[in-house]
Amino acid sequence: ESWQNIMLDCSYRAYEVKCDARSDDADKPSCGNDIAFPYFISFYVLCSFLIINLFVAVIMDNFDYLTRDWSILGPHHLDEFIRLWSEYDPDAKGRIKHLDVVTLLRKISPPLGFGKLCPHRVACKRLVSMNMPLNSDGTVLFNATLFAVVRTSLKIKTEGNIDEANASLRAVIKKIWKRTSPKLLDQVVPPPGVDDEVTVGKFYATFLIQDYFRRFKKRKEQEMREGDKDCHNTVTLQAGLRTLHEAGPELKRAISGNLEELSDDNPPPMHR
Repeated sequence: ESWQNIMLDCSYRAYEVKCDARSDDADKPSCGNDIAFPYFISFYVLCSFLIINLFVAVIMDNFDYLTRDWSILGPHHLDEFIRLWSEYDPDAKGRIKHLDVVTLLRKISPPLGFGKLCPHRVACKRLVSMNMPLNSDGTVLFNATLFAVVRTSLKIKTEGNIDEANASLRAVIKKIWKRTSPKLLDQVVPPPGVDDEVTVGKFYATFLIQDYFRRFKKRKEQEMREGDKDCHNTVTLQAGLRTLHEAGPELKRAISGNLEELSDDNPPPMHR
């Protein structure tokens, strides 16, 4: 504010702006300098430009934060995955037990993870579709798990035959990221044609088959018990009806006799 007055006071104006009598330039007609004009003008323009742009940048950043769709997978989800992975891998070996993968992904919120409300059986089904390679010691690698989670969340080459999808994805990765090492590529996308390779998908598929078989067997046993109970109730009901049918004539005679006795106990009325 009032920067132009300061600029004029600092500029060269003969006999208008005098120097202090104790200064070395006391005998000069003015203490100002013509450099004041370009200096103050450029300073004001640059400062105004920077402040306006800084103000706009702050507004745009806050607007982007408030309107961001957190359901879309982004870099902020990767930080959460790394933080929770470190709880199961405190020594930073880059691998955890395959049984901990379900618990890990249920702790991570969607869209990267499953969420706390995801049933265990549904989580196992999603792990079957991920199909991460399983090491001989029963562990899974960090790179393979993260790549499988992101691939499943974004639905990258997940439809159709898994070997054909992996082959197509490997070709795309080799074309775009040519410097990717073969070792890392084999970790995240196993090469097709290895039938005897144990994967997390095969393990949890076996687990689901066993679980479905136990549920099917339990349901059949329950149906058999209910069928035996219904059959017993039917036999009891039929036996009761047969007993009533056999005792029908005797009940009829007893009821008839009682009715005749009741009719004899009531003599006819006397007439005058």
